[in-house]
Amino acid sequence: MTVEELKLALDVETDSALAAKVGIERSTVSQWRRRGNVPERWHFLVKLSEMEKNTLAARRRVFGDGDGYYIHMAALTIVDKELLEWPMLTPHVEAAQTEEFLLRAAAYVIDYLGERQCQSFDEYWELCLELAKPKHREAIRDWLHP
Repeated sequence: MTVEELKLALDVETDSALAAKVGIERSTVSQWRRRGNVPERWHFLVKLSEMEKNTLAARRRVFGDGDGYYIHMAALTIVDKELLEWPMLTPHVEAAQTEEFLLRAAAYVIDYLGERQCQSFDEYWELCLELAKPKHREAIRDWLHP
């Protein structure tokens, strides 16, 4: 694999961007370029990139782009796990109850965000840290059990 092939797979345009993305020195990329190939131990990055693209495609299909994904993920993190009965693990439980809890949790997240958007993992992480605070945990219980 060449440096250009790796850059294409990782969707970066410059050698500096490649070095920054994979956490190496720019001079290492220059060495790869002079040798005419990327050491085999770095080929996993292409597979990792492909997996990430497939995950992103699945995420978009389920949740849409941007904000919707983070809202749903935040809802999953704030619902007490004992409230969720996963039909695939407990077939006798109806999925409707789990869906209702998740929709109510998502509504709480949307209400909390107001006009703000959650467009990145960092914003999502900050949101989850905030929602984990006791004042939100109590409010979420009220939302889930009106």
